[in-house]
Amino acid sequence: MERRGGSGVDEERGSLPPPSVGELASAHFAHSRWKMGILLVGTEHPFNNAHTLLDALCYHLRLDYTLKRNDSHALIPGRQMTAFCRGGSGADARTQSGDTCPPDRVLCVGSLPPPLPIGQFGEVLPEILTRWELFYPTSFIELDLDSITALRDIDKA
Repeated sequence: MERRGGSGVDEERGSLPPPSVGELASAHFAHSRWKMGILLVGTEHPFNNAHTLLDALCYHLRLDYTLKRNDSHALIPGRQMTAFCRGGSGADARTQSGDTCPPDRVLCVGSLPPPLPIGQFGEVLPEILTRWELFYPTSFIELDLDSITALRDIDKA
């Protein structure tokens, strides 16, 4: 098949030619992720309640996580965190203090892969609440179900 002209259009079929391997490797494709969101409205201590709920969810999912300050523009600065976790478990796994970890837990320590963000939480900015016509303190939790599933796959390997 011969290209004619500089337009890059395949005149025989009237369409663009397929991309080269190099073009595919450097392209950015849209993708979707499975996430779960929770909004806690009208709580007296929104940040603490969101943290407690995230902790309970991670406990039941057997995820040991670490927290790092977040910089979301929709959440109050200083009242927002991102949760990270690494995959891997086993009797020889150790916590940062050197204690042996239970083998049924996903761990965030040792020479494991880099931590994956598994979610975030924080208090929603008053300006956002006003736009949503919510007039009570509100906290937000988001879990990245794709990352949690990926951690489970790492743990099973």
